[in-house]
Amino acid sequence: MHCIRPRNGEIEILISPGAETELLLNIMHKGEYFGEISLLQPNGQRTTSARARCDASLLSMSRAQFDDLLHRYPELAKSMTNVLSQR
Repeated sequence: MHCIRPRNGEIEILISPGAETELLLNIMHKGEYFGEISLLQPNGQRTTSARARCDASLLSMSRAQFDDLLHRYPELAKSMTNVLSQR
């Protein structure tokens, strides 16, 4: 499981991509992140899908890197909670 951050481009966050019931939830831009839910859930379950709207470069963080980051900077958890509550 990975948390992803666009370096450039736009990423669509969707439910049921390609289906008649496809639902666009959000468009992520440079500096925003997605995929963190799969890092927070014990089983790493994905709740949505992502699709690039155009050419995009992405940065990726593994669960081990994420855990290490939270251990070194526990205040990051509060910031992430604020982002998640807004979504």
